[in-house]
Amino acid sequence: MPNNNAPQWLREVLRRGFRPRKIYHFLDNSLYGYVETNSGKVVVFDNKIYVLEGLPGVGKTSLARIVTRGNKKLCRVPQILPAESAYDQAMSQNYYFRSEELKTKIVVQSAKNEFILDRYYHSTLAFYWAYDRVNKTAAYQRALRWYDRALFEKKIIKPWLVFYIDIPIDVSCQRKGRMLSAQSPNMWLRTDFLQRFRGYYLAILPKLEPQTKIVTLSGRQNLKSLAEKISKFI
Repeated sequence: MPNNNAPQWLREVLRRGFRPRKIYHFLDNSLYGYVETNSGKVVVFDNKIYVLEGLPGVGKTSLARIVTRGNKKLCRVPQILPAESAYDQAMSQNYYFRSEELKTKIVVQSAKNEFILDRYYHSTLAFYWAYDRVNKTAAYQRALRWYDRALFEKKIIKPWLVFYIDIPIDVSCQRKGRMLSAQSPNMWLRTDFLQRFRGYYLAILPKLEPQTKIVTLSGRQNLKSLAEKISKFI
């Protein structure tokens, strides 16, 4: 890590998880870094990534569409997930890890350099942290090992800013047409799981990524008002 006399842009590059071989900037504090891929090609990360996170039903997908329509510089990266039926079987961890890496690939290969993501790796970490506490398993440790490796290999990129849209659990279930069930094998129907999932963003993520700015917004307001508030940060 460079000393405090190093340029702000260089400190920011390293704090956000980049390990570039070369770094340069264009007379401002934007995030720029050269990295080398496995194929030997050099690509440039000059991307600002904004992420929408929150319980099911907060309106992440709709918000991403609204904000993108109002800002032509932004590229919307949608969810890459299985269907959300209340009775879906759990997918393997590798599936979710791969979905996050595919989103990063979209970012890297795009001609644009500002992106808004309909969830990102934070929700995968939150899921397994909550899952472990409900089921007394150790899936989160494996997720953390993937997280560290994926950052090092540039398969995920720490975002510029995370928007956490917060709503009560009962509102989340109502919006998704779901009934809470204490014994359900589906974690999204379990109050104990949803409480922990929500708690991850409010208490654990800020410790894991203290350099990542997290903005918490109430999801009780209408989507237009939410989108306007989000747009002021972009």
